[in-house]
Amino acid sequence: MEQYNMINKISAFVLKREYLLILLTTLAISAKPLNLQYANYITVFLLSFVSIAYVLAAQKTFKEPKGMSSFYFKLGGIASGVAIIGVLFNILAFPSYKPMLIVGGLSLVILLGIISIDKDKTIDKQLLNPTLKLRFLYISFITLVFLLEDYGLFNF
Repeated sequence: MEQYNMINKISAFVLKREYLLILLTTLAISAKPLNLQYANYITVFLLSFVSIAYVLAAQKTFKEPKGMSSFYFKLGGIASGVAIIGVLFNILAFPSYKPMLIVGGLSLVILLGIISIDKDKTIDKQLLNPTLKLRFLYISFITLVFLLEDYGLFNF
C-alpha cells in the first residue's frame, strides 16, 4: 500500500508542475543545437527525468474513475514517456527511434481526438485538464517535428 501512496505523490507532483516539465523538455531539445559544452549529458538527464516522471505519474490509482478517464490518463502518461524517449534516441542518434516517435506521437494525437470529441461527456474534465492536454499537444508536435526532420523539412 505504501508503494501506491508514493506513486500518487509522484503523480500529484508531476501534475502540479506540468509547465516545468514542458520547460525542461524544451531546454533539453534546444541544448544540442545551441552546441553547449555538455549538451548530450544535459539532454540525457533531462529527457530521462521527464520520461520517467510521466510514466510514474500515469500509474496513479483512482478511487472512483469516471468512465474511461483513468485509462486515458494512463495511456497519455505512457505515450508521453515513449515519445520523449523516442526524441532522446533521435537526438543521440540511437537506432530504432522512429517506432517510438510514431507510437508515442500517434497515441497522443488519437487521445487528443477522443478527448475533444467526447459527446457523451464520459471523460472527467478534472482529471484530463487543459494543462494535461497542453502536454499531449506539445509532445505530439515535438514528435512530428523530429519525424519530419528525417525528410529534410527541419534541420536540428
